[in-house]
Amino acid sequence: MSGLNFLQEYFEAVGIEKKYYKKLNILYYQCYFHGNNSLGTYTTKTDIEAYTSSLKQLGDIDNIEQYLNQYKGKGEFLKADTLMLVKYKDKKYIISIDYSIFAIREIQDLDNLHSVEVLKRILLKEIAYLRKKSVFASLGLDSKTPKINLSESLASYYKAFITKDKESMKMIQAGSYAYSFYCFLQSQNLLEDQESVNINIFGYSDRGISSLTLTNTEEHINILKTCYHIYTNAREEELPTAREKSLTKIKRQAAKSFTNGKEFFNELMETKNNNKPIHSLTHTEIVDNFLSPIDTIPTEISNNLKLDPKLDLRNAHKELIQRELESDKHYLFLTGNPGIGKTTAITEFLKQPKILDEGFLFFYISPRIQVNLDIIEKFTDINTGEIYDDRIFAITSNANLIRSNNRNITVNYRSNTHQDKRFKHNNVHFIRQNEELEYNSSNFDEVVRQNEDTLREQNINGNGVLQSICEATDTLIKSEISNNIVATVSMQSYKKTPRGNTFNKHFPKIFNSAYNSRKGKFLEDNMRNISSRIKHIFVMVDEITGDENGVNLLHEISKFFRQFTEEYGFNYKIIVADASIVNPDVINQHFSSTVSEPNKIFFRQNFSKNLPLSIENFTFKKKPATIINSNAYPAKILKITYKLFIESIEFHEELYLQKNKPLKEAVQKQIIKDIKYILKNNPSEQIIVYIQDKEKLAELITQIKRFRKFEEKKDYLEIHANLRDQDKKEVKKYLDKKIIKIIFMTSSASRGLSFPNVKHILVEIPRFEVERNLMEVIQVIYRGRGNDEIDKQDKQLIFYLSEQAIYDKEKDEEKRKLAIQESILSFINLLLILKTSIMTRIQGSGIIGKDYFLMIPVSGKSVSAAGETFTSKLNNLVGQLKREARKSYDAERLIEVSICLQKLLQECEFTLKKMFKDP
Repeated sequence: MSGLNFLQEYFEAVGIEKKYYKKLNILYYQCYFHGNNSLGTYTTKTDIEAYTSSLKQLGDIDNIEQYLNQYKGKGEFLKADTLMLVKYKDKKYIISIDYSIFAIREIQDLDNLHSVEVLKRILLKEIAYLRKKSVFASLGLDSKTPKINLSESLASYYKAFITKDKESMKMIQAGSYAYSFYCFLQSQNLLEDQESVNINIFGYSDRGISSLTLTNTEEHINILKTCYHIYTNAREEELPTAREKSLTKIKRQAAKSFTNGKEFFNELMETKNNNKPIHSLTHTEIVDNFLSPIDTIPTEISNNLKLDPKLDLRNAHKELIQRELESDKHYLFLTGNPGIGKTTAITEFLKQPKILDEGFLFFYISPRIQVNLDIIEKFTDINTGEIYDDRIFAITSNANLIRSNNRNITVNYRSNTHQDKRFKHNNVHFIRQNEELEYNSSNFDEVVRQNEDTLREQNINGNGVLQSICEATDTLIKSEISNNIVATVSMQSYKKTPRGNTFNKHFPKIFNSAYNSRKGKFLEDNMRNISSRIKHIFVMVDEITGDENGVNLLHEISKFFRQFTEEYGFNYKIIVADASIVNPDVINQHFSSTVSEPNKIFFRQNFSKNLPLSIENFTFKKKPATIINSNAYPAKILKITYKLFIESIEFHEELYLQKNKPLKEAVQKQIIKDIKYILKNNPSEQIIVYIQDKEKLAELITQIKRFRKFEEKKDYLEIHANLRDQDKKEVKKYLDKKIIKIIFMTSSASRGLSFPNVKHILVEIPRFEVERNLMEVIQVIYRGRGNDEIDKQDKQLIFYLSEQAIYDKEKDEEKRKLAIQESILSFINLLLILKTSIMTRIQGSGIIGKDYFLMIPVSGKSVSAAGETFTSKLNNLVGQLKREARKSYDAERLIEVSICLQKLLQECEFTLKKMFKDP
């Protein structure tokens, strides 16, 4: 079953849906089930017979005995566990998999498999293996460009760090088989000249998977060739010697990426000779070769882009955006740094008298409800509190609002010409934005009692957020209530349904008055009538990488606008804004396909000059597109400090049942020490403290309260993703209050809020989901912005990184040093990725060794299903109760409720039923 699931997931990953499996053409299939691989249970066929049977799949081969002798040796493809050549449409795929089962080796040594203690020991040993892996064991890295040649250095690296029980070594073995098979196919003219072939190699074990995706370009074939040479020409070399050589080489190259890097990494490498249980070191750098958003643009840029040389970077960026909004291109990608004013430039454009006369629909989508409300605020006069112009009508919606209004189609609205608390038009309920509705969050109406001991979830057909916004927009257009419409909606409103998705179902309703549903097309005269009143249609997806729905949503928007023709008379734009994406190549690769992907880091060598402001034309989805990018940071000089902690710890089987308290406490003490220092020496300067673990954050706040008066909303703010709407409104009141000393934040709260008076940002780097968390870290370091006076001053970033170096029980000093060396390598990797990612955002690229590279961490791609079951809600409730209890030491009632609820659920029996018929 594991193999079946694996292949299903593989075909889905390369874009082959299950319904198209019949179109797959399996040209070659080899699965080595005889001889040694069958543990001696299948000996009917000899090796030669099995090999001959496999090769005959490729047709008649002359001198087959010659090829059998040539390709049956170590590392040759006839020895592969699983090898496939598949054709789908015009594309060929080579899939090479090498398997291993590590747990079996342990079981063979056991006396009693019925003993709970024995089984527990096996399980703990397996958990220990997985936990001892580096945070980079599951890192997704996309290098694509052949300019980065990995093949030369693979051999020495694997010689130093790969042992026989690692999936990476099995992947190398699979790569050897793939190279051998590719050479054989070429020798038999079974591949056409210039034919593109995808090659996927996998090391697959009961503990994990290592994989590499390649094509048959010369550079990628060289990587496979290296795998072949590593496996077939393996020479025994003392592991400590090989590792020392490799680490020295890595250290020498990594040191070039940091100021005084040689001294820094020498000290880091000395950790292996340190007998302290926890070793710490600090490295500080000063970065000043960047622009602030309020700095005047360089003459070279003003000349090249035909901009006023007196403009500062923010206004020059705005000028470029507003030029493009009137161009004939339909795709606009805004990739500037956070705070440069991407949405502000668009809202300022729409508020121009000329645009207001022509009319506009601004349909804004983001992952954050608060950001959606902020967009409406940008259309508000700060002095009067009213909408900027009487002709503008703004709407938004959310699930709580709809539920509070009996699940009717409901929106909040802002308008100067409509002042009713609420009104209904064409079945749409318009409720003034500042009107509070009584909200009952209970799910009692979704659950009915069938009898004394049975509850049944009932399916309530309510109206959704996207449906409400789209039907309200149609009402405003059709009834000519307004010709200047601002509509904001959350990205999470885009969901999968049994019959498609919510966007396809509801977004076309915006143009109901001009759509012939029977013929499935727009009515040209009606569309021209709408464009005569509403010329500009801007659909903007903001923070597209902030939610896994983002890429799929962009695909659906693009598909919808393909139906538009120039004859309709609209100036329509699909605007994508995200500070995580800075490169047209990455845009095309990440956004052009909707195939589900995990989190990853895009890694590209940079051959162009770093510019604080740039504009570039390219092609996206076969249409002209423009990308406008800015690289800046809101400070004059940036002081970056890295504080590293390494704990050397001896392995024992109960180790991972314990919490790593000493390491955690060491980091916590340092953070508190740094907070004390800043508060004492710079009492008027604000601090952001970013820690993803809410429990750790609660402990930190409790410890600070022990040495000073520390009250929430007077001395500090605590911001989490699960804040109530009322709490979020409260937070906004304190954004520019200087009395607040510290703002504590978690990852989910890192976007959408800015604190103008912050000068110090303290960040603990999480040791999981490296790609996603780095993306959040880059967002968080830009949260201190908005005060032009402070943005001209020096600022400080402090990063806290920790790692455990776990070595086996044997009193072997060399083994202890080897374990610490692997941890050192993890630190070097994390430091390089962290700094390069940050410099990519601030300067345009970062230096690794002697070359410049882009590192762009992004979240994965997928689509959430619509709806949530009663059981999943109960599960989420238990989880939330536990999280809230961990945040507070006096939350005994929460713990009690959580325990009682779990006991109750253990005694329940759940019956699931089909929700829709099979197709």
